[in-house]
Amino acid sequence: MKIPFCTFCVKTRVFCSKCQSLLDSGEYSMLDVDVSDALLNIATGKMEEVLKNVEYVKSYEVGDLVIVVLKGIKALPRTIIQQMEHDLERTLNKRVKVVEKGVNVNELATQLASPAGYSQYQRPGFPMVPRRP
Repeated sequence: MKIPFCTFCVKTRVFCSKCQSLLDSGEYSMLDVDVSDALLNIATGKMEEVLKNVEYVKSYEVGDLVIVVLKGIKALPRTIIQQMEHDLERTLNKRVKVVEKGVNVNELATQLASPAGYSQYQRPGFPMVPRRP
């Protein structure tokens, strides 16, 4: 898992000049540090190999929801992403949605709205039809 901060800085909350400048510039906040710390904990052990090409981009807090933007998760199975969301929710004590950076607006809306691996759509006059995202 790639993060914008030094692992030592995230774990100790004692920031080097590089990490402190990222925070001071407003590019990142303490929420990003907290999420990075939680992601580093998730990306150890059996998940390390699966998440090695995933890169943390940014987190946004909207009410009681934290949206975590990552690069490189599109190819991951939905169950891995759901497990990450669950682990982040336990750590942060907030609802969490993990989304892929760089997707178009429709895909982003689907990622935010879809709790499962299948979303459903309905055309007027037809029954609900399962569709893979």
